[in-house]
Amino acid sequence: LTGQRKVYFLKNPGLDCLNDDLPLTHYRFRKENINLLSIPHNEAVMKAYIFLIYRFPAGQWVSEWILRIGKKKHVRLPDGLFILEDGTKLAIEVERTHKSLPELREVVGRFSANFQTGSCQGVLIIAQDSYIFRSLMQRIFHLIPSISGEYFFVTTFVLLAQDKVFHRDKELSLNA
Repeated sequence: LTGQRKVYFLKNPGLDCLNDDLPLTHYRFRKENINLLSIPHNEAVMKAYIFLIYRFPAGQWVSEWILRIGKKKHVRLPDGLFILEDGTKLAIEVERTHKSLPELREVVGRFSANFQTGSCQGVLIIAQDSYIFRSLMQRIFHLIPSISGEYFFVTTFVLLAQDKVFHRDKELSLNA
């Protein structure tokens, strides 16, 4: 495993086989959280993780289960947090389904306190496909412009592979 990154989900018997010095003391695997919708979503989140860590090897990924430590069960958290080499923290949201306007307002509003406290400096939304991407581009930046217009970035996996993200109506390159 040295020098290679791997992603695993472990059940309790698997955790019992691990070395005690690994930082997995808060790992939780709950079968009740797995359903037909969560498996493809988790796969997409892992795809985002793999892409970001490959593209920015000096960055650090913080998974949702680490973010959840000390939080109440009902608290909505991002799918992950990616910390760039310069310390910039981006909340990562993977969207696999079309969101209604109230759902999008909830997503935008959920992050407003995070920007004020500095727990993240931006949100990268990765749309699963071009339909969801177009829907997000048409609506999200106009919901609460002082928040979504300032801190939100939207892309797809295909656009990420081309190093492209969108902020408001502008295409940005990850190479910059």
